[in-house]
Amino acid sequence: MKKTVKKVKDCLAYHANNPVVKKLCKTGVENQWTFLAYGASDHPFSAPINYKQASAAFRRGVKLVKAAHDRKYPLGYAMLHKIFSQLNPFEARQMTDFIIKTYCVIDFEEASSYFGGYEKMIEAFDIISGSEHDIKEDFIPESDVAYLEMVRAIQRAGYDLSKKKFLSLEGEERSKLINYLIQTTSASPRQVARYLHIKRR
Repeated sequence: MKKTVKKVKDCLAYHANNPVVKKLCKTGVENQWTFLAYGASDHPFSAPINYKQASAAFRRGVKLVKAAHDRKYPLGYAMLHKIFSQLNPFEARQMTDFIIKTYCVIDFEEASSYFGGYEKMIEAFDIISGSEHDIKEDFIPESDVAYLEMVRAIQRAGYDLSKKKFLSLEGEERSKLINYLIQTTSASPRQVARYLHIKRR
């Protein structure tokens, strides 16, 4: 619980600027996973939904999301796979926006009130970096862009990301994958170990 205005503002700025510090984007509002953009739009990363032109699969997906949300159910991997497997990339982006907005629990009005409004909050985040000392985490100086590169490299290698079988490789197979990721991405050995869930001694 953040009990002072300064701590609340620091925490919000920390959250907004995490991807900026890790060089994933220039400003926090540009990153989909800070959720900041959803304070100003229902579809900040896709086109508005036109249900008359949407595919039957998309409309079914919307109904599934609404039903799960109404029952306060989370969307598990099986459900997400069922929803997205029949969507084209255009509709997949729309569905992602729809799900995030539907399940978003951020009170943007309350959050922005600490800064004098939404636009002023976004401007403040671009100026301050944020510092949240209550969160204990290892500081890793490398850019998180390497993790995006590793995702693409894993896909090029033919692994199914949804099944995550590449995390259970052992022996020579795992060594080959480690070397492949180090050689084909900008990831450091430490980042590769973290991505593959390998405990370093």
